[in-house]
Amino acid sequence: MSAGANVKVSANSSTYQQALKAARDSTKELASQFSLASTQAKLFGSTTDQLKAKQQELTAKIKAQKEITSLHHTEVERLTKVLSDQKGQQELAAQLQTTKAAYEAEKKATGENSDSTQELAKQVKDLESQQKKLDGQIGSTEGKLQKATIAENNSQKATLELEKALEDTNKKLKDAALDEFAKGLDKVTDKLEK
Repeated sequence: MSAGANVKVSANSSTYQQALKAARDSTKELASQFSLASTQAKLFGSTTDQLKAKQQELTAKIKAQKEITSLHHTEVERLTKVLSDQKGQQELAAQLQTTKAAYEAEKKATGENSDSTQELAKQVKDLESQQKKLDGQIGSTEGKLQKATIAENNSQKATLELEKALEDTNKKLKDAALDEFAKGLDKVTDKLEK
């Protein structure tokens, strides 16, 4: 992998981290805003007002959580491609084996101290260094991919939990509206009976 590719990977990773931080900060800000709205509804509003505030909060959180999930998914796709590209560099391993075989043959033919054998030894050492570096990069990418996949799964789980909470809140809101309507009918009925 070239130095340019390493810079690109770092830049993409940095962008991912920055976007993820911004999304998390946005989620925290939303939670703070809706906490205030919820408290105001509890202190000064009806049950319906409280449920509407909760509904708005959950809807906003779901949207933010879906953005976070999308960021994780994009990162998983990017890392999968990087890993595929890294593992696709099998020509390096083949070149290393070919050069080692050439070194052994040259060593038998001309001796260990000949210039050609020394040059091949240098090439083998260089290729081994490159292969070790590539193996390290592959290991690092696999670790990052695993973490990003877990983060994506956890984010999807959080989205599902928020969607279920919104569904429950919508049901409660509907029930509260029916209860308020029934109470209103009871008041009208009481007035009519008097």
